[in-house]
Amino acid sequence: MKSKLVVLAGFFVATFAASNAFAVLDFLHNKQAPKKTSRWTLADWMSTKRQMSLQDQWLAMNSSDNFYEFILGGAHQDFDESLDSMAEDVERTAQRYQLTAFTTIAGLHGELYQSSGSLEHKTGLFLLRLLGTSQQNTNLTLGYGLRSTEVELSAQGYEFENTVGYGSLTMYVTSKFGLKGDYYHLFESEVDGVKLSGHESRAGVFLEFEFLRITGNLIQSQFEYSGLVTESQVGEGFEVMLSIYF
Repeated sequence: MKSKLVVLAGFFVATFAASNAFAVLDFLHNKQAPKKTSRWTLADWMSTKRQMSLQDQWLAMNSSDNFYEFILGGAHQDFDESLDSMAEDVERTAQRYQLTAFTTIAGLHGELYQSSGSLEHKTGLFLLRLLGTSQQNTNLTLGYGLRSTEVELSAQGYEFENTVGYGSLTMYVTSKFGLKGDYYHLFESEVDGVKLSGHESRAGVFLEFEFLRITGNLIQSQFEYSGLVTESQVGEGFEVMLSIYF
């Protein structure tokens, strides 16, 4: 009988000791947690310093040179236009006028396009410069906005309102010479049973003389009409543009 009591007592003592041991370990663990999070180490300092250095480097590379920046431009285009409804390509000319205003990395862009054919459009964009200190520096700029297009199809006039996405990349090879590309994507819209979608692009080289830039671009555009009127309008040609930066 005594031996059973001894065993039972030993069991309770061991259980009590184990529970206390776990409580002590838990207390010690909780005590160490705030120490660990606030502990200064050389490895953490090096990692933080590297992150701050990269952030400072990005900021230095992309901080705007000027708080305000304005660009006034005009271009003349010569291109061949093809339509499904025409047996042969037609030579066209067009003029393009644009005004762009930037405040640090954000900007607004307005553009008017008039063709000797039946196409005319007006474009308004909100711009955001992701890389570069100004538009007169190597930069990557994205935009989103609205385009109003007036066109005549099958002897009937249509006016479309398309949302448009925009991307532009400028790369300076030397201080006065560089490469530039622009891309517009028209998201589909519908008017009177006719849908319009498409894209256009420009790619070329430029020479710059202080505030004056002369650009030569290869241009390509393709607009698709579907629904009550089915037509594909393709243009390919060359553009000369003069831009003033101030």
